[in-house]
Amino acid sequence: MHCFFLGLVDCETIDAKGIFNAIMRALKFSNITLEDFLLKIVSFAGYGASVNTGVKNGLIVLFGERGNESIAMVHCMCHRVELAIKDAVKT
Repeated sequence: MHCFFLGLVDCETIDAKGIFNAIMRALKFSNITLEDFLLKIVSFAGYGASVNTGVKNGLIVLFGERGNESIAMVHCMCHRVELAIKDAVKT
């Protein structure tokens, strides 16, 4: 398993297309080709907002359309814990 930190790239827009384009720009700083990345990506971790998880226009759909159609979305565990603590504090 490999984990790469590619850098920080500004998003032109805060929708799924803007985030997808920022990720693609970040990949240009690595030795990974865009085509190779899109074909080999198997999962994507993010928080559960519809911009990431939306079945029509989400980031996960854009990855699937341009590469691996069976890509899996994984909800970020740190964010899930944060949401659980937030709910616990309310009660």
